[in-house]
Amino acid sequence: MTGERTKTKVEQTVDRLEDYLDHPSESTVLIIVAPYEKLDRRKKIVKRLEKTAAVYELSHLSDTALFQLLEQVAQKYGSQYTREGHEQMMTAVGPHLGQLANEVGKCALYCGTERPIDAQAVEEIGSKSLETNVFLLVNQVMHQKTAEALELFHELVRMKEEPLKLLALLERQFRIVYQAGRYQEAGYTQNSIASKISVHPYAVKLALQQTRAFSRRCCSTRLSVVRRLIFRLRLGKWIKFLHLNC
Repeated sequence: MTGERTKTKVEQTVDRLEDYLDHPSESTVLIIVAPYEKLDRRKKIVKRLEKTAAVYELSHLSDTALFQLLEQVAQKYGSQYTREGHEQMMTAVGPHLGQLANEVGKCALYCGTERPIDAQAVEEIGSKSLETNVFLLVNQVMHQKTAEALELFHELVRMKEEPLKLLALLERQFRIVYQAGRYQEAGYTQNSIASKISVHPYAVKLALQQTRAFSRRCCSTRLSVVRRLIFRLRLGKWIKFLHLNC
């Protein structure tokens, strides 16, 4: 689908994909993710997909377009995807199209035609992504809820998440919150901030919600603490307790 050259030869099965496009399954929602700079529109398969499928550029996919796409996924199962459910789904999963479509499909099977996919339905059956758990962890640290933060951290470790990886994600989220707050004070819009710090606009939206509750100084202090913990862990010093409140 792209004109990019690769060092290794990749076996293509374009004919099988073309056959499927001629006879698609009515019970299947097929999502093709093409992680390329751009599609090679000279290729026959790309022209075919653009003619028969809905093509979205994820770098420019607005929340409205994302909602409409997921609404179509729910409709395939005869279910109704609500705005309230969408907000809860985005909070739980994050802006990852493949995971979102999968979770909406699960909720649609769960709700059927009897009830809409609302916030309660998403809470009942939806799963939280690692990024969402890190977002919750940041909130707990910011509110100095040390016991809850430690409990969640150790729960994630018991789920086989690496402590260093968790701390790195925690550091990243604090950094996003700090940078988002700084750019907002300078007059940047949500989309402009997302472009500046190279994250999805929805991640900026969540970060700006956190900046309203905490000062930049508070965020900067905790960011420094997490960085010190990462440094200690990289030196091989196991941290029995995380002293994140300061």
